[in-house]
Amino acid sequence: MLRPARYSAAMQYSVSDRKHFEADVSPDRRDASQSPDRSLGRVVSCSGARATIAATVFGPALGPNNIWAVGRLISINLGESRIVGMVYQMRVMNPGWEESGANAIGIEVELLGEVVDRPDGSCRFQSGISTYPPLGALAHRIRSRDLAAVHDLGGQEGAEIGTLSQDGAIPATVSVERLLSRHFAVLGTTGVGKSSAVALLLRKAVAAKPNLRVLILDPHNEYAHAFPENSVRIDAQTLDLPFWTFRFDEFADIVFRGRPLVEEEAEILREVIAVARSRYRSGAAHDMARDLGSSVLKRPLDLGARRPAEMGGAAGLAVPYRMVDLFAAIDELIGLHEQRYPRTALRSLRVRLETLHADPRYGFLFAHANSIETIAPVIGQIFRVP
Repeated sequence: MLRPARYSAAMQYSVSDRKHFEADVSPDRRDASQSPDRSLGRVVSCSGARATIAATVFGPALGPNNIWAVGRLISINLGESRIVGMVYQMRVMNPGWEESGANAIGIEVELLGEVVDRPDGSCRFQSGISTYPPLGALAHRIRSRDLAAVHDLGGQEGAEIGTLSQDGAIPATVSVERLLSRHFAVLGTTGVGKSSAVALLLRKAVAAKPNLRVLILDPHNEYAHAFPENSVRIDAQTLDLPFWTFRFDEFADIVFRGRPLVEEEAEILREVIAVARSRYRSGAAHDMARDLGSSVLKRPLDLGARRPAEMGGAAGLAVPYRMVDLFAAIDELIGLHEQRYPRTALRSLRVRLETLHADPRYGFLFAHANSIETIAPVIGQIFRVP
């Protein structure tokens, strides 16, 4: 990082210095229509990934022609190639600001890549730096052609989502294929337009791939009106997600409302779910004492007594079962002569399940659970298949 006391003398560029800079960079202006106002600076520090540029601005640096602004791309001229950097920090090197005079500033840039000229006169952008800028290298406004090369998709089909803020003549495009094949995030503070940006990207993606299935989890109901013609809105009243599709730990988290599990009740729940699944698969009622291998009816050496895991499969599998069988299994455990679990724990679990079953907020779990025997209708409703 630069310190004003050390570099203050180097920063005090005169008008003649500025003319000297313009003379140095004049061979770089290959396009007659290129803006003559390409504010100049010199590289005074380079750490590999970042560089520091010393420059001079005259008066207030305002307006669209100001290249020294956070977020702007600038160019560092190396002759046959130009390094592209993004401004991420700026500071005045000396205290105060001269409204009518020269002001020395320091600009911190992150080096993104370089633009290389091809033999046919075109140029291409490549990430990474093959030759780092030497101290004293010229930095200036990036050419429009180089800026277009930075945002070029390299022959891939792209969807236009607007224009570049740095140059309104260059369209801003995204590759839908690469966008959907990678993880990405849209970040920003409140009110900057994150939801609008996501809606725009989704519209472009669906337009490019009509068969695309998009699932939006929208807790704030922001996107319901963004896609009125090609979307289906599913809420707690229209969603059918049978309770038996949940793994045991997920269903237990619902039953205990996110609180720590009561070990005895959790063990009872695991056991009666396995029994309920066994009854659903067999289609006939069973004696609970026999199902659970109760010590009342079995002999100490009765190795043929079946356990719940053998009857209905592991409690974590998505196998259908009925709540009525779950309640019946708990009631039969309560009525056993030799109790395997305390009756207070059994009754407490039954009350929890009854409360959950009667809660209208969880209607999507139980309303049509007995009429859905596979996961296919659930997936079909959410992803509109077929």
